[in-house]
Formats: sequence, structure tokens, C-alpha cells
Amino acid sequence: MPAPRNLAGEPFNLKGIIKFLRELPKEHARSLTFLLLSNFLAYVALAQMQAFLSSYGVFSLGMEVSAAAMLVAIPAIAFMIIAVPAGLISNKIGRKNTQIVGLVGYAIGALVIYLFPDATMLNVGLLICGLTWPLANVVQVAMIVDSAPVETLMGTYTGLRQIAVTLGFIIGPILGGTLVEAMGNDYRWVWLIMFVFLVLATVAILPVTKGEAKKEA
Repeated sequence: MPAPRNLAGEPFNLKGIIKFLRELPKEHARSLTFLLLSNFLAYVALAQMQAFLSSYGVFSLGMEVSAAAMLVAIPAIAFMIIAVPAGLISNKIGRKNTQIVGLVGYAIGALVIYLFPDATMLNVGLLICGLTWPLANVVQVAMIVDSAPVETLMGTYTGLRQIAVTLGFIIGPILGGTLVEAMGNDYRWVWLIMFVFLVLATVAILPVTKGEAKKEA
């Protein structure tokens, strides 16, 4: 079967993407579709934290604005600590398994915050999120790139992932804001959205069969 063409020179729209996926070998197309879906769902979840974390602290927990603004430092610092070990872990247990552990851990962090709405448990949940998200995040690009059947498609694959991530960041705040408004401006519900979408992202990655590190010859 001839290698599928990349999308260079063609509109990078839904029609072109579907055509590209249809030209891929069936197993590659299926694996890529689920991998992109998992990335999309994970970033819908991540967008909840980025868009509503400070608002949750201020309006749901009664924190000072200055204190709520500093909450983002907890997962950010934890992320930096775990980023390099996350890559080493993926070498031991595989990229797919590393993502699964990271997504499940991140979902647990979100669930902790949802179930225990107080400042102390918010810090605990954020720490869990910060320590586990790198396990899912640091191998995503590498897994996308190495799932390409030929090297000439690597750029197309990373472009498709960027579309999935961008859509997640766009849809996430819209979904979260709509639910918050529907629930009487209770920002606690964004953590439940986050949990649900992380669980869905975990389920979506299960059928993925491509993207593990290539063995050296």
C-alpha cells in the first residue's frame, strides 16, 4: 500500500483530515484517531484548571485574590520536579502505560478537590495533579511522532495533535463556564468535569497500538 500523502498544500480542515486518515493503513488510522481523541479530552480537562482555578479559590472557598492567584504555583512546581523522571519512567513501563498512570493520577487529584471543598484539600489535590500530569504530558508529542508509519508524516501528525490540543483549550472553558453558570455560579463543578474528561481520556488511549519508542537496531 503506498504511503499516504501529508496535508502540505491542502486546507488543514476537517475534510482534509478525514481524507488523510482514510489513506492511512487501517491500524495506523485507528491508533492515531484514539490517540488524538485522548489528547483532546485531556486538554479539555486541563483547560478547566487553567481557566477556573483562581475563581474557585475566590468564589467557592473565600480565599483572598492574591492567595488564589498563587495556587497555580503548586502544580507548576510539582510538574517541573517530575518532568525528567517522567521520561525515565516511560522508558521502563512504556509510553502508553505512563500516560495511563498520569491521566488516572490527574483524575484522582481533581476528584479529591471536588469531594473535599476546602483550602487544605485543594492544595493536596493540586499537588497530586502536578505530580501526575507530567507522566501523561511529557510523552504525548513523542508518542504522536513515533506512531507515524513513515518519517515524512511526522510533521502532519504533530499538526493534527496541535489541532486536538487547541480544540481542547477552546472547548474546555466554554463547557466549564456553561456548567458553572447553570449550577448557580458554583465553580466546584469544574473539578467534576475535569475528572470525567480525564477518565474518558484514559479510556480513549486504551485502543492505541502505535507510538512506543522505537528499538535501536
